[in-house]
Amino acid sequence: MTDQSPSEAEVIAWLREHPDFLSRQPELFAELEVPHEAGTASLIEKQVDILRGDNRRLKRQLEHLSGVAGENERLMQRLHRMALGLVATDSFDALYQRLKEGLSGDFRADAVCLMLDAETAGNFTDADIAPLPGKQPDWMQKLLASGTPQCGRLTREKREAVFGADGAELGSAALVPLADRGLLGIGSRSDDRFHPDMGTLFLDLLRETLQFRLALDDPEEEKRRQRA
Repeated sequence: MTDQSPSEAEVIAWLREHPDFLSRQPELFAELEVPHEAGTASLIEKQVDILRGDNRRLKRQLEHLSGVAGENERLMQRLHRMALGLVATDSFDALYQRLKEGLSGDFRADAVCLMLDAETAGNFTDADIAPLPGKQPDWMQKLLASGTPQCGRLTREKREAVFGADGAELGSAALVPLADRGLLGIGSRSDDRFHPDMGTLFLDLLRETLQFRLALDDPEEEKRRQRA
């Protein structure tokens, strides 16, 4: 019976089980060759090429992560300034004006809308403040009950309900529930500005700031704070 040579798969498996084999047989480097577009290259040259490619990919990933971290830091700085401005306003109208200026300027929103319960909406004289409908559609009830911002492309029904006629130009939006007080709508003409997979930390912080500021002038909330 003649001995059969090991198959390619068996050789690969054996080398993986003995990764130090070539380091113990350095003379093989002079004999091993890997096909290359320009002819042949030694195994170590091929390994160096692979490592260089890996390093380039890692460098690009690090640069991307560094850019994201820098942008997130700038975003939080802008949010901090806006939050301080919102809390410092002395009227509901000033609050809404500061909110619109901050979102439109610092955060490049193309549309901003507040929909509030009738009692809270009555504290505003700005015509842009919309009262929550007496009979809320199912999607709005679920949004308000969830307490979680919703991001993405809106159906025509949602766009018209929140943004009115301005909604026709919007490609995507973020809807931020404000507990039982209503919701904040932030719209963009870009289809991808707001999407379901995006993080909502910024929106959650903005939600908490607005809820806190709206509660400052609430007589019932003031009574609860005094009893606490």
